[in-house]
Amino acid sequence: MKITVGLYALSLLLVIIGLGGCASSQPKLSLDQILSQYTEISTLNNELKEARDNGANYLAPESYEEARQSLETAMNAAHNNVTDEAIEAATEGLQAIARMKDVAASSRKILKEVLQARERALAAGLNSQQTEKLAELDEELIKTSSLIEEGDAEKAKQLRPGLLEGYEQLELVTLKQNTAEQARSAIDYAKKQGAKKYTPKTLAPVSY
Repeated sequence: MKITVGLYALSLLLVIIGLGGCASSQPKLSLDQILSQYTEISTLNNELKEARDNGANYLAPESYEEARQSLETAMNAAHNNVTDEAIEAATEGLQAIARMKDVAASSRKILKEVLQARERALAAGLNSQQTEKLAELDEELIKTSSLIEEGDAEKAKQLRPGLLEGYEQLELVTLKQNTAEQARSAIDYAKKQGAKKYTPKTLAPVSY
């Protein structure tokens, strides 16, 4: 669920370009100019990137989205030289970041085993089909974290077993498939090296 710095910067730039036609007698500010001239926006931008890298988008989804929208609003206002609105939006975004960090910490504590299982599944190496299953599980994880964010931790705890099982099954399936693929590759390589000719009984029973 990580985003590259390049794509992140591009998304911000597209936001700015999208409102390029708004009325203003002053020259429009570029992304670099905004980040250099507005400390609050630059801080919010960095905090949001770090938060996403740390999984806040699925650990504290509501406050993360609030901060993201505040950044977008601040960028738009700064681009069009509406200074007060830009600073106000960025300040609200930083407040959302503070709430987000608290919620994310709670989610990590309550969903510790679930998050560990998710990391193991990712480490196992997912193919495209398994990535789709991961996305489905992550949607359920977001819903569960939202319950924590809304103050219903007990309901979130009830959903833990299902999430844990889902990520563990994903890890298991991934490991089995990867092991089978490695075995096939090893057998193919052995055949190419002449192993079939010299050890036919060893290779014969293996079939995929």
